[in-house]
Amino acid sequence: MAYKNSIVEIPRTTHYYHWNHRMTSIRLPALLAFAFIITACGFQLRGSNPISPALQNIVINSQSGYIAFDQALNSALRRAGINVMDKDTPATGNVLELKVNPLSSQETILGTASNNDVLQLERQLLTNYFIRQADGKSIYGPRRISTSKLFTEQDASVNTKEASDADALNDMAEELAEKLLLDLSYAPL
Repeated sequence: MAYKNSIVEIPRTTHYYHWNHRMTSIRLPALLAFAFIITACGFQLRGSNPISPALQNIVINSQSGYIAFDQALNSALRRAGINVMDKDTPATGNVLELKVNPLSSQETILGTASNNDVLQLERQLLTNYFIRQADGKSIYGPRRISTSKLFTEQDASVNTKEASDADALNDMAEELAEKLLLDLSYAPL
C-alpha cells in the first residue's frame, strides 16, 4: 500500500489542456491556409456581387423563343432589385435594353448500347445577350452563356420521357436565366 500512495499521477485535465492547445495551434494555420488558397483561385459565393447601379432600369428584348426562360429571367432580375420596364418603354438615358438572342440547343451522345440505343446524352442550352443604350449601341456584350444537363436512358413510356424532357428543358431555361443574372453582376458599367 505504501507504493500506491507514493505514485504521482498526472491529472487528466492537464494532459487534455496540452493536447487541445496543440490541436488548436495546428487547426488555425491550416484553416487560414485553406481560406487563402480558395480565395486565390477566384472562388466566390454566388450572389456576392451586386448588380451595377447603371443596370437598375432595364427593358427586356428577348427573342429566346422559350416562355420559361423569359419568365425566369424577368423574376430573377426583379429579385435582384432591378426595375424591369414594359417592353413598350423605350431605352433612354437611365433605361438600358437587355437584348437576348434566340436560345439554341445542342445534344452530344456520350454513350450507346450494343444495339445503338442512346444511353447517355448531354444537352446544352445556350444563347448570347448584350446590353444596349437608347441609340442601339452595345455597351456590354455580346456575352455567351450556357448550361448543360446529362440525361441517362430510362425504362419508361414515351409520354413520360417527353414530359420529363420538357421539365428538364424548363429547369435548364431557369438555370440559364440565373447564369445570365450572375454574368450581369460582373458587367463593368
